[in-house]
This record gives sequence, structure tokens and C-alpha cells, in this order.
Amino acid sequence: MDYRKTRSFRLCVVRGSKSELKPLASIAISSDGGIMVAPVAVNEGGWWYGKVRHAESSGHRDFLHTEERPKLHYHRSGWVSASLSGRDLERKWMHFPRVDTKGRSQLLSIVVAQPWALASSRGPSRKGDLLVVEKRWPQSMAFSFSLITTSPDQQIELHSELPNMGLVPGDDSQFLIDMSMFRPRTALLGRVKISHEPTYEMPGIAVAAVSWSPAIRPEDIPAYALFSDTLRSPAIFRDVDLPRKREMQVQNESGEVLLAPMAEHFRRIGPVLR
Repeated sequence: MDYRKTRSFRLCVVRGSKSELKPLASIAISSDGGIMVAPVAVNEGGWWYGKVRHAESSGHRDFLHTEERPKLHYHRSGWVSASLSGRDLERKWMHFPRVDTKGRSQLLSIVVAQPWALASSRGPSRKGDLLVVEKRWPQSMAFSFSLITTSPDQQIELHSELPNMGLVPGDDSQFLIDMSMFRPRTALLGRVKISHEPTYEMPGIAVAAVSWSPAIRPEDIPAYALFSDTLRSPAIFRDVDLPRKREMQVQNESGEVLLAPMAEHFRRIGPVLR
């Protein structure tokens, strides 16, 4: 596989005390096609998809419904839609800025309600999985994905074990994915927020494309959402704590942003999970 052109990985949560793994979504990044997010199945239910005009939008009145499980496709050109592999799906499109022209702004949101109720993986973790390891199951999880650029004196050094991604050393809530195939010195910053408060009545997943940065009020920004029909409305995580440019000067002594493999993640938090 040419890692300069393709990235593919699963987003998973692991209950450390039991080592039980639950996949949440699969993410594929292509230099030609853009970013595809495929959520896992939720109770064999259907899915809603379409435009969210503002943050307070609720209900399903502006969305289309399908019994199949679509993917969210954020094309490199900026067009976003839901699609099915090998099958026709009534399209709802929405246009966002091109992937390769954005910088330090949020592209995607993934919200998972009651992840403990989702299906567990039948096999072990795969090489390249991004694992969030928790001592007990969270009630909900929210992920933001933002495109960032590094300065000329910074270099994203990719670990040999994981040639496309890694954790920011010392911070288990953030990870980086190389996006240099879109633009030099570019990375996708993933951030996860864990909640143990019982906010949702049923398990569910919502994936959304957004175009938001800390300089803009989140309630003013529309989105395109794909969400399971177990949720009453699309849950969208607009990361108000997204690091600003100065805060993203993550460097070690040599001035590099070094990425750590998942093994370091387990070594660091393993004693806490016992």
C-alpha cells in the first residue's frame, strides 16, 4: 500500500479492565477522493442524513431516511454527501471548503452514544486501529477532526510501526494523521472527549461534516449529518476547545512533532486500568 496516497483505520474504544474492543467507525482517506467515514451498525436500525442549517436544528424534518447504512463522503473538492457502496441512494449534497485549502479548522465530528451497547469485535485489534482505552465504558464519546498545518521548522515524524498516524506524546486525548498527500506539512488532528454522564436514552452514532474554527460562533455554522435513527436529532460536536495556532506548537527538543505508537499508550495508562 502506498501510504502517501491512502490512509485507512478503525476508530475503537477498549474497556481496559476486560480488554473488550468495540469498533465505532472506519475512516478512509484518499488523496484523490477525500475522506470517507463509515459508522458501525446500531441495533440493525436505519439512518437519517442531510443538511443541518444551524446548531439548534432538531428532529428529522430536513433529512432523508434509509434502512441501509451509508458512509459520509467529504470529497476533496468540498462536496459532502451520504453514499452506499454499490447501491443507489437518493442524494443530498452540501458544499464545504476544499479539504486541501483548510487549515486549523474542524472538518468532521463523530458522536457515539452508549458505546458499551454496540457490538464487540470478534477478533483482536488490527494494526493501524486508533484505540481509546478507558477503565469503564463511557456513556458517550465525541471526536473532532481538524486539519492543521505545521511551521517550516516542524516536521511530523511518522513512527515506523504506524506509517500513517500516532498519538501526541504524553496526551492520550489527541492523535495526528499524516495528510501530506493533500498539502505539505499538513496533518489531521483528532481529539476525543469522554463523558460518563447518562445524556442519551439509546445507543447511537452521528457523523457530521462541519466547517468551523474557534474564531466563529459554533451556532452559526451549518453541518451535514448522518445519524442512526435511535437518536432524536443529529448530535454534532463542535470542538470549542480546539487548539489555536500558538497552542499547536507541539515540539520536542529537536523541534519535531513526534508520533507515538499505540503500544506507548497502553504502557502509559496500563497501570491505571488494573
